[in-house]
Amino acid sequence: MYKYYMNDTPDYSIENIYTQVGQYDRYAIFQFYPGSAAYQSYGSTVYGDVLYTPSERERLKTVIQSDNDNHSNGQVFLKGALRNKELNAQLKTIGFQASDISHLSTMDIDSVKNEYDNRTTKRIPHTVNIDFESGSFSTEKALEYIYDSRLSSGPPLIPYEQQKHITLKYLFDKSSVTEDVFQMHLFDPATGYFFNDVTITVFKFFHREMPSDIKTRSIFFQALTKRRNERIKIICKQLGIAKKHLDTFKADNPQGYAELMQVVIGFEPETIPVWGWRHSIHWDFDRFIHIYLRHYKDFLIKGSSKGQGTNFQYRYKDIRRVIEIVLKNNKEAIEAKLDAGRPFDLYDEQGYYYNGDYYTFRVDKNGRLMQFHPHEKSNITLS
Repeated sequence: MYKYYMNDTPDYSIENIYTQVGQYDRYAIFQFYPGSAAYQSYGSTVYGDVLYTPSERERLKTVIQSDNDNHSNGQVFLKGALRNKELNAQLKTIGFQASDISHLSTMDIDSVKNEYDNRTTKRIPHTVNIDFESGSFSTEKALEYIYDSRLSSGPPLIPYEQQKHITLKYLFDKSSVTEDVFQMHLFDPATGYFFNDVTITVFKFFHREMPSDIKTRSIFFQALTKRRNERIKIICKQLGIAKKHLDTFKADNPQGYAELMQVVIGFEPETIPVWGWRHSIHWDFDRFIHIYLRHYKDFLIKGSSKGQGTNFQYRYKDIRRVIEIVLKNNKEAIEAKLDAGRPFDLYDEQGYYYNGDYYTFRVDKNGRLMQFHPHEKSNITLS
């Protein structure tokens, strides 16, 4: 349900705009005095979300809490929603003076909340959960179809996805994989057998189809054990810890340890946002675990020589979606940098704001997500 608010105060300031709109991230509609600089640049009305840097938001928050009657003129920047892209770009980089505003109104779809000061575990806005009964649905067949589609219309497959695509082709139709392709992508000359990731894909399928087959189960579980051991070494290297620190973590937080081991065994490198992209923005286990070990509250392991970072205010299952949303919202800028063969960075005052948090992230020139984490907030307690 829409709610409509209007303020008829004749004089607007940076402070009262933040009080009415900014601190709640409300969708704002600004009208300008005829003849003002803003009116001449943008017309009578603009609308969108007001933009703040982290330091600006903190300063305004402090001013409001101090009860000082500040009434400052200044530049307002907007993530505009106009049809004219050039004007939207100007609103974001040039903005307009608060003193040019004649009226300010808001259009609220949800209840008004201050997510920036929210210190509890958050939910992603506008999420609709749909129950799905998989039945005889084949995840392998679906994934094969997705990979086929990406070869014609999606971003390129990363090496792991290429190998998995060929593995699925081999699994369902061996004749579709030539001997040269088999030797190059599926066969490990060091062991004289499948590469371990290929073994896991093939025998996961066979184990599900034939759960009582002892040989299939044995091969599948041996491959998973090998993956787990290799990835535990990566975890120890990432945090600068020894195996004993993981054992302590297991004793102190058995539920968190079980969740971590599930991820260690189950994670597969992937392209994160897929459709509509030219470049494959992706992560492998090294980058994935780098992000989660330092910034997911249930994976924080004591004894790290490399420190711990700021916490995501989301449940495990929601963090990947937040990452994907932020990447999608910066798609044009990311792809422009990658087109030029350069990495993309957002950090410090440039951090991207979403649902009450600023995020720092870095994508290298090959599309690999290197870093992603929220900016620090004081006195965070997740519940």
